[in-house]
Amino acid sequence: MVLVQRMEGRRVVAGSLACPTCEARFEVVDGRLDFRDPDAGPAALGPALAARAEGSEAGARSDEDAVVVAALLGIRDGRGLLVTGPGLEATAARIGALCGGCEVLQLGEARDSDSPPASALALESREANPPTSLVGVASEALPLLDARVLGVALESGDSRSIAEAKRVLMPGGRLVVLRPAPGAGTAVRGEGLEPIAEDAKAIVARRV
Repeated sequence: MVLVQRMEGRRVVAGSLACPTCEARFEVVDGRLDFRDPDAGPAALGPALAARAEGSEAGARSDEDAVVVAALLGIRDGRGLLVTGPGLEATAARIGALCGGCEVLQLGEARDSDSPPASALALESREANPPTSLVGVASEALPLLDARVLGVALESGDSRSIAEAKRVLMPGGRLVVLRPAPGAGTAVRGEGLEPIAEDAKAIVARRV
């Protein structure tokens, strides 16, 4: 159940999301949905986010990443949902814009609402169709139904995040793994995803 306090167009930018089963409540602040326990602090983040919560700035990537991901996803009409994993926070908005204005769910760490995105291009894209930030959600445990996502973009890519990507991808949807970790290609094939391209810079696979 969503309690709306403020909307911009069709987007909830302030309010809360409550679960009628477990009675948990999560706040929406400046368009970001925070799944962390407010009393737990950084330790409540998923494993993929915890390393970045220690002050790492490895998540800031160039606009080149956005162009590469968008090209490999091959989406043009913008009618669907994309997921971008930790490490791609600075490029999520640009990816959505390059994919025809797709709705983007961005997994990443919390950021001061007054601080601008790392990229000027990302800032321009956010004004038109900003991504929805899911703070405290790990790429291996997405709060999404099966087979609902057009594309997933990850950095590095471990076996659990790749398995979760396959679960949420719709048939024909693509997974892009930038700078794949050792074993990522094996994990992709082990999940039954169809490889399209693979090298040291990126892996592209399709759910059949």
